[in-house]
Amino acid sequence: MASAQCYPDRHNTTWFDAWISCDMAQNPNQARGTSHWIMYDLGRDYVISKMHFWNLNIPGRIQDGVRQMSIDVSDNGNDWTEVGIYEADSATASSIYEGVEIPDFGPTSGQYLLITILDTWGGNCAGFSEMRIEVEPKIISSTPQLEDMDCQPKKDGIRITWEQQSKDEEVFIEKSVDGMKWQNINHFIPNSASQGSYYWEDRETTQGYYRLKRKQSGAFAYSKVHYCTKSSLVASVWPNPVKGKCQLRIGSTSHAKIEYRVSNVYGQTIHSASIPAAGPLTYIDLNLLSLAQGTYIIDVQQDGETTSTRFVKL
Repeated sequence: MASAQCYPDRHNTTWFDAWISCDMAQNPNQARGTSHWIMYDLGRDYVISKMHFWNLNIPGRIQDGVRQMSIDVSDNGNDWTEVGIYEADSATASSIYEGVEIPDFGPTSGQYLLITILDTWGGNCAGFSEMRIEVEPKIISSTPQLEDMDCQPKKDGIRITWEQQSKDEEVFIEKSVDGMKWQNINHFIPNSASQGSYYWEDRETTQGYYRLKRKQSGAFAYSKVHYCTKSSLVASVWPNPVKGKCQLRIGSTSHAKIEYRVSNVYGQTIHSASIPAAGPLTYIDLNLLSLAQGTYIIDVQQDGETTSTRFVKL
């Protein structure tokens, strides 16, 4: 890797590349009251290990920058855990301002990250230019006994089958449209004193990601994620529209290699690659910063089947 820029992490001084709040509002964390705050929904639980912070870098407005802030995380957006209270130096209102690393931040985990401004450098508003965090997926452990779940497409929907493991076991069926955000769609309390086979049909959809959450003796354990659809291959882009980096999400029932191609509306190929499938869920990180604004198409092919999805570059 080669780099020719003297200040690779520098931030510009334009107001439209910053976040500024001049009106306080009720904080998602009730304990923070009415305040200046910004909340990020990361889409799923992540382990967060570092934060780099660029304070408000607008000439004539650096007094509105953060002097002290609290950072909270949450798995559900309602119950919050304080990561810490942190101080931040004032920005320099310079085009070569590179921000600072927040010391002693993390590691922590959650889907929601909440920044509340507790104090500024004298301004009536509050804001900052940018923040960057390092994340990796939070892995939910599963046990070998939990592999006895299956899902199959049926005429009226998706059938989920599983084996009861004990007479006091509760089973929750969870579903996701993207493999990241989950919701409980059914709850079973077996009324039999013996183990046995159970099934339930999701008749509201023709595709989805499914998993079991089992409760035994007050503890929860999760099965592996299963993808089921009447079509054996689907693809989507998140987020969409996208400014720079995004993720191509592919759900499939095959283990064959995946080929994908990014093209513009004129059919001109922008990027193409071939990768091994990662199971029922394959995530591909894409950096689209160099693309011009407009609509683009991603064609995905696997094992003789093809699907397409569109995204908008801002």
